[in-house]
Amino acid sequence: MRRLLNQDGALSPAFLLFVVTAAAASLFLVQYAHAHVLRTEAHTAAEAAALAAGREQLRQMLIGLAAYPAPPPPINPVPMQARAQDYASNNNAQLTNFSRTGECSVRTTVRGNDRVATGPSNQLRNTNPPRPESVAAAEVQLPPLAAMGLSLSCTGLLSVTDDGLLGGFLGLPVPSNPPFADPEPLEEDYDDPDDWLAAHNAWQTAKNAHDAANVAANDVWNEAIRNLTSNLLSNDGSVRLVAPD
Repeated sequence: MRRLLNQDGALSPAFLLFVVTAAAASLFLVQYAHAHVLRTEAHTAAEAAALAAGREQLRQMLIGLAAYPAPPPPINPVPMQARAQDYASNNNAQLTNFSRTGECSVRTTVRGNDRVATGPSNQLRNTNPPRPESVAAAEVQLPPLAAMGLSLSCTGLLSVTDDGLLGGFLGLPVPSNPPFADPEPLEEDYDDPDDWLAAHNAWQTAKNAHDAANVAANDVWNEAIRNLTSNLLSNDGSVRLVAPD
């Protein structure tokens, strides 16, 4: 009778193949999961950069309103890009492209700093080494001002479209700025030059007071508009993400 050999601890070829396949699949899944995490992080960085640039534009608009009724300075994209770069860096990425795609909108492209040297992460980008890249866009949302008789653009320009409607919101009468009614004294109407000079000085003083009152009324009106629009822009203005073009 043949004795059976002791086969304790032996692996069948099928089981060995299963172990090798499972190990390879696990490595692939780890690489794929890592790549997905990197893509997600890059997208988060792109969105943070776009929102930061939009908030900087909103800040410049608020500063520009202080110049009303004079035109505000133009929106400066340089600090907008700097803010976008800061937020990309804070999210472990680099800003590779920044642009204003419209009066109210910006677009950012970032590339993550981390990489996976092998595996499916090569799908991320055809660079060596491969790094994730993502695009995001944001848009400044202006408060609704039409119902108040105002209009505001993303360049910071403010215009009054309905004085009476706005006066109701402000609780102020619209400055009428009437012209000074008294005629200027003419020298030929006076026999004595000193009498004419005294009359002219009195007329000039009254006119200066009238003009100063008009200026003061306009200043109060304009200050009320600045306060109203700054408050609305601060509280109702916002920046939101939009689909990139």
